[in-house]
Amino acid sequence: LLYNIKIRKRADRELKITNFELKNKKDELETIIQESPNPMLLHEEGGNILMINRAWSNSSGFSIKDTPTIEDWIIKTRDNQDVVDYMRKHINLLYEITETLDEGEFSFFNKNRELVTWKVSSAPLGLINGKRTIITSAMDITELKHNEKILIQQSRLASIGEMLDNIAHQWRQPLSAISTASTGVLVEKEAGILSSDDLISSMNSINDATQYLSSTIDYFRNFLVSSDEKKVISFENTIGKTIKILSSKFKNREINVVTNIDNISYPCIENEMIQVIMNLLSNSQDALEKVDYKKYIFIDIYTDDNNIILKVKDNAGGIPEKIISKVFEPYVTTKHESQGTGIGLYMIEEIITKNLNGTIEVKNKDFNYDGISYKGAEFTIILDS
Repeated sequence: LLYNIKIRKRADRELKITNFELKNKKDELETIIQESPNPMLLHEEGGNILMINRAWSNSSGFSIKDTPTIEDWIIKTRDNQDVVDYMRKHINLLYEITETLDEGEFSFFNKNRELVTWKVSSAPLGLINGKRTIITSAMDITELKHNEKILIQQSRLASIGEMLDNIAHQWRQPLSAISTASTGVLVEKEAGILSSDDLISSMNSINDATQYLSSTIDYFRNFLVSSDEKKVISFENTIGKTIKILSSKFKNREINVVTNIDNISYPCIENEMIQVIMNLLSNSQDALEKVDYKKYIFIDIYTDDNNIILKVKDNAGGIPEKIISKVFEPYVTTKHESQGTGIGLYMIEEIITKNLNGTIEVKNKDFNYDGISYKGAEFTIILDS
């Protein structure tokens, strides 16, 4: 009997120690959650919210009194019933996860009806009071998304400015031809030496120039308003379109474009691909302004190990080593501050990584062409074929 009493007392002591340790661990967990700088939420199977930390309340405006259940949270932060229904199903599936789940970006309305965007992840926390429990943490990226929109707007404005500049270069020669022909007709008429053949020749010249101007307008309009839907493009055709847009500038600056393009098709939004290639070609063109030898831009496209490789290289001497590792960061420019905005390459990387699921890198490369040694920047884009 004494032996059983001793065993019972020891078991009671061990149980008290275990409960004390569990309480300490629970207190530690609650402290960690409450003191976290990121929004955090603890909820259990069935939808009851066990804890909302201060960062969550500060960012969303809602406390656990406002939203005691996940159902309350969903209804108060969403306006669209379809989204509400989807979120209910999504939350129920969370209780089945066995490891951390990156749920992506979610936008919702805070208590002041302002749109907030969080990057959210959830992880299983085990059983609490016999119910599966999930801890959800978030990062408030509202300001980041706002800044991203500003960058996109700046990029679009820069693209429009670049396009207008290209149109001006395309128009300069035909406008000059029209001016020359019309002035010549007037001079010959005043001098009394205008023949029918000269008049017809001048009128034909003016008509040819105006037809070219008209086709140029159509071409650029089609580029600016073309669909944002994905379609299968031919790289050969898309590169050809891009070079045509820049052809007048290349001709005026005596830039030679050397292409080596395999017959490859790829599903994408063509305008995005044109924007990527045009920006790379424009960067090479600007870099070549300073050289006094024969100027080249090389475009190579081929497949390698189920990847599509697109390379754009010039012989302008390369990018300064102190900034080459930062060229894809916003507001870093390889040009003079008065010429570059520093968002072109940043937007290129955004398009390639987020929309095309590819990668882009740059390095300075020494190479030989036609028996002459050159150095230049080489941009390499890798896409899944």
